[in-house]
Amino acid sequence: MGRKRLKKTPTRGDLQHKLLDIATEVRPEVAVTSRRLAALSRYHGEEVYSRFIHLVSHLEFPPEEAKAHWQAIARHTSTMTRRLRRSVDFRVGVADYFVHESPQIKYPKVIDFEVFNETEKGTFKDDLTGLYNFRFLKEALPREINKASRLGMSLSLVFLDVDDFKGFNDRYGHEAGNAALNRIAATLRESIRTMDIPCRYGGEEFAVLLPATDKFASLQVAERMVRNVEMLRLPPPKDEGSSLTISAGVASFPADADTAEELVRAADKAMYRAKAGGKNLAVPYSTERRAYPRENRSFAGTCMLPQRPSFSITGSNLSQSGLYFVCGTELYHGQTLDLSLDFSANGIRKIACKGRVAWCEPLSSRKFGVGSSITYIRPTDRLRFYEALTHSKRGRSLSRRG
Repeated sequence: MGRKRLKKTPTRGDLQHKLLDIATEVRPEVAVTSRRLAALSRYHGEEVYSRFIHLVSHLEFPPEEAKAHWQAIARHTSTMTRRLRRSVDFRVGVADYFVHESPQIKYPKVIDFEVFNETEKGTFKDDLTGLYNFRFLKEALPREINKASRLGMSLSLVFLDVDDFKGFNDRYGHEAGNAALNRIAATLRESIRTMDIPCRYGGEEFAVLLPATDKFASLQVAERMVRNVEMLRLPPPKDEGSSLTISAGVASFPADADTAEELVRAADKAMYRAKAGGKNLAVPYSTERRAYPRENRSFAGTCMLPQRPSFSITGSNLSQSGLYFVCGTELYHGQTLDLSLDFSANGIRKIACKGRVAWCEPLSSRKFGVGSSITYIRPTDRLRFYEALTHSKRGRSLSRRG
């Protein structure tokens, strides 16, 4: 399932705020609470009941079971109201229900909800960046995998590591390093949807959970995060040192893993492949030795270098992260390229991208074979590039899915 952007449906973040509003309402009537939960469930499904009961009792139930429990709680609270001849708070009904009617809580403890909520925020939030922390990710990941499995949806995990951060700290000091991590964290948060879950995994490592997002769509998100961090230009451009960048690895459930532990390992391996591939890259997990399997694809095109005339290229090999082409100009390791690739033989219009020379070897006195990584493709061109990569294997064009 592809990554969906819904315009009118409330997001996961909206849902959490609405559930908190219901949970902290002063002197609520249980019938009104039931109607509010039913209204939310029309947008979000029966997961609303599961999350609400977890919010007020810290008990975990599948959505259908949670809904049945809430209906029983509502009836039980109404019965308590009639027998006591005074209004009974549904939170009191929840406590009595799970202690006596459906024993799930053995040793209950009374605490103000807002105090508990603030305490829980401190437990699961990273002090420096304000993102969720490793402890939260450890608890959330199995829960999100179970949800994705129930709903038949994809779930992706992006691992990100700041490149050469130790050198940055050594040069500018730990205070500057903390400030940089804070700005990177804010940039990651701004690069994703409200429903996505950004975490600081530890040190200079981050992780982002992408619910309802398949591997290809999550790769686009990872590439956007990598690009946005590069654009921060940390430290400032006036400094002669190179800017901080990040490397990202992407893995998805169920395509790459069946469990939380396997998904973490897969995303971690993909991230290290991004490091080995030159850093400042986003790489999907693959069982291939290469980060991206190579495909034989013929293409033509034009290469442009700063302050030099453009020249023609002919290519024969592609992957999602790079390409091989032949040209009449000798290039050098690390050179940046502006490329216009022509796949018209496959009915695909030209694709613009940026590359970086990985190696160049002489084939004759006037011909050179060049291996280039791909450092940037616009999202619209990325889809066409993927179509060119998969065209002959599928025998038809890849279409965008909802």
